[in-house]
Amino acid sequence: MMDNHLSIAIVSFKSEKIIFRCLKNLKKFKNIFILDNSNDINLKKRIRKNYPNVKFFISKKNLGYPRGNNYFLNKIKTKYALLLNPDSIIKYKYVNKLLLSAKQLDDKFAIITPKKNNFPLQNYFNSKKIKSRKKNKKLIEIDKVYFFAPLFNVRVIKKYGFFDKNIFLYYDDLDLCKTLKKNNEKIYLCLNSFAYHVSGKSSKSKNY
Repeated sequence: MMDNHLSIAIVSFKSEKIIFRCLKNLKKFKNIFILDNSNDINLKKRIRKNYPNVKFFISKKNLGYPRGNNYFLNKIKTKYALLLNPDSIIKYKYVNKLLLSAKQLDDKFAIITPKKNNFPLQNYFNSKKIKSRKKNKKLIEIDKVYFFAPLFNVRVIKKYGFFDKNIFLYYDDLDLCKTLKKNNEKIYLCLNSFAYHVSGKSSKSKNY
């Protein structure tokens, strides 16, 4: 199974009201990791009870999003890593669409992202390129994407040291995309994979 090559990593901070919606669609996957930056022991107990397959880690210090993801990316042994925000929802079949795309590309990519709900294609690239794309083409190369559910080629991303640890939260995704494109690495949008993202709901705190 292709999902044997996949690890799913979620970095959370006071996300107990929304993270269970995220996990609900991931029951079939074996390698799921959560790092909680808010030292929430009760959340750990609830997730262990309802999702015993999830490996739950607690950080007593808030590491922020980039350093939290780096924590996992340095440990992951699988070829691919799906980094999910706690407020992202992606169904099993759409994760598999990303994995099939990775196979079709023969692993010659850095990131493949699903299409975000209610997010116009114009937000990924200019409208001229949209009109000129081939009919039924499932993958389109893009320059940047906000990371709500990116599939990483771990080997490629590792070459660049993953996320910049000096960035605490915002624009870490665009910073990494800029580095990848500067080095001619490929970032793709998968048009037949979809994810729902409740923007700004990853944490109920404004001080993430």
